[in-house]
Amino acid sequence: MAEEEQRINGPGKAKVGLKFDDSLSSRIEQLVNNEFMSDVTFIVGPEKQRIFAHRLHLVTVSEYFYTMFYGNFAEAELNEIELLEEDPERFLTILRIIYGAQVEINDKNILGIYSRMKMYLLPKECYKPLIKFISDQIVDKDTAMKIFRLNNYYEFACVDALCIPYIQNNPLYYFRKDDFSKIEEEIMRKIVCLQQINCTDEQLLFALETCEFTHNKFDSKTLKKLVSNTTRKYFAHKLPFLSHTKYQQSLTADAETFSLKLTSGKKLSLYGIGVYIMPTEGAALARLCLRDIDNVYKEICVLNFVKRLKPCLEIVDLMFEEIVLALNRTYEFRLTIQNNNGVVVFSTCAQPSLQHQSINITFSQSTHNNQYSNALAHLWVKNPNCQLKENQEPQSCCTFSEMN
Repeated sequence: MAEEEQRINGPGKAKVGLKFDDSLSSRIEQLVNNEFMSDVTFIVGPEKQRIFAHRLHLVTVSEYFYTMFYGNFAEAELNEIELLEEDPERFLTILRIIYGAQVEINDKNILGIYSRMKMYLLPKECYKPLIKFISDQIVDKDTAMKIFRLNNYYEFACVDALCIPYIQNNPLYYFRKDDFSKIEEEIMRKIVCLQQINCTDEQLLFALETCEFTHNKFDSKTLKKLVSNTTRKYFAHKLPFLSHTKYQQSLTADAETFSLKLTSGKKLSLYGIGVYIMPTEGAALARLCLRDIDNVYKEICVLNFVKRLKPCLEIVDLMFEEIVLALNRTYEFRLTIQNNNGVVVFSTCAQPSLQHQSINITFSQSTHNNQYSNALAHLWVKNPNCQLKENQEPQSCCTFSEMN
């Protein structure tokens, strides 16, 4: 065991000979710093440590060593090559990667190993140990953004692919963080180019303005154009309200309260609510609040509408930070729509219903005069972990066509 730890973690002494066991990969692994059939020796570091290698392995994997040994360089004729500025342990790690041996990657050595791998022109397959070390740190929404920003240096596409679903799922969680204003421009560019994300264009633009205020060289103008020119969908499923009642226009702008209760036994997250509004030539405002454990209504979404001249009834999505609905708990909301032309209301007291084979959300409204209540169009929902993990079985929220 001690010999194995020394072989993996420290330079150790050069081996001589080859032990034939059942594993071919283990046999090749033994050749790392093994004098057996070695045809090149590296003199590494200030202490001039002798490290043995085999040209065939080096030139097969590394274009750098191929050029060194088969180009017009003096090293091509030498049996000993000095690398006095190289760290012996790091060089041995590079050799282990070239020979396909196991390596230990950690926070302290990954940057140096990565830079040397780039210098030695190793192919993409060799970066798997680094990718695994980084990917294993992605365990929740906080680590996802941390690794997403870290990976801006390494540029591993598969690491980005693991982080992005967390950002698509709950972007407003990140937008409200204090350190989001310091986010790198390249990271923000990736976010605004996402074709699925649980926020509106207005919310993306507001996030850009926050970054613009902090960064002197932040190219928000170009990014704002990307927001406008990118066609995107929500990273959630539409659960429509169904009702046989008719809608009519009301000039009242009073706040209306309603509640949602998940009773199906299926875990679910809520990301937004679609509401009806009338066209307006002036400014309009929609405000959504959620009642907290202290019985105080706190604002979770506000949208200002200016010069929305659509000639027909419009559905506007009020998107907010993910709310993971606890089973059999009632969530109370307060909705206010202020609009020059009034609001849209149900014309009777009959309540709309939510239809789904596997999900049951109880919906109820209370009004001041027991006659009118603001009309809602749909909910944006999905399983909290849906599409966040690799090799995950389909969730109930994704398996029925009526959710698309």
